[in-house]
Amino acid sequence: CIRDSTGTDTEFTTPFIPSLIDGETYYIGVRARNGAGSPSDFGISDGIVIDNTPPETSIDSLTGDQGEDDWWVSNVRVKLSAEDNNEQVGVKKTEYKIDNGSWQSYPGDGFNVTGSSTIHFRSEDNLGNLETAKSVEIKIDKTPASKPAVRGYANSTTQLRAWWTSSDAESGIAEYEYAIGTAPDRNNVRDWMSVGTDTDVTVTGLNLRDDKTYYVRVRVTNGAGLKRKGVSDGITVNSELEEQKLYLYSGWNLVSIYLDVTDTESNLPSLLGSMEGDYDSVSVYAYDASSGRWSYCIYHISGDHIGDLDR
Repeated sequence: CIRDSTGTDTEFTTPFIPSLIDGETYYIGVRARNGAGSPSDFGISDGIVIDNTPPETSIDSLTGDQGEDDWWVSNVRVKLSAEDNNEQVGVKKTEYKIDNGSWQSYPGDGFNVTGSSTIHFRSEDNLGNLETAKSVEIKIDKTPASKPAVRGYANSTTQLRAWWTSSDAESGIAEYEYAIGTAPDRNNVRDWMSVGTDTDVTVTGLNLRDDKTYYVRVRVTNGAGLKRKGVSDGITVNSELEEQKLYLYSGWNLVSIYLDVTDTESNLPSLLGSMEGDYDSVSVYAYDASSGRWSYCIYHISGDHIGDLDR
């Protein structure tokens, strides 16, 4: 109990407060003395609850299109709610910020998040008790992986090899599947098969026909569950193709390979398309046996082994 005089003031701040207990209720009694020194009865305040506890803010709802593994595939609407432990005090404000941005006043109907972000949020009551900020990570990927660029070759009627590239900067690659058909949109040779995250497959046990054209389709699924397909150019089976390996030094290498190709229109593109490895460019020149001279460049492939074949 504290007793003090305020003279004739009707308002005071006590200069000495012992340790008050958060959540406990305390009362203030006031009496007056008249000019003759006679005291009045005590007037007692309503209970005053000690409040050193900040409000509690929580995620009320997250709405949008959900993907796989806690990813969202659309914008996300975030709604917050805040409660104070003392109804007599109440919540003064709730605010939020996205990543390292500035704190913003929370609108009552929520706000939109358009990309992967960390959302921070907190509230303050009317006594100035400020909550320690909380946070939640929201992962958003609204686009599938890049279209698989597929290459391949078949130098046997029983097996076919294919390889491809694709990427996803947001949620990454979760799975590749391949299928083989006699047309770009068919799976009549081999139905969809998963290869995990491998980007190269040699398919065996096939029953292919020499000189017939086949197509390899690749379906990529990103971490959010979005899918995209790519298909190879036609792969013509040529069981007479031989596999040769080149061992190159780091840096630039100039390699000359002599080929006897009688049908450049059909055989040469298939041959170049089967070249596996990383290289800057490959040029093919025609050789005139009668003059013994090399003539014009008839084919050129640039970039890595997934690059386009340019005539």
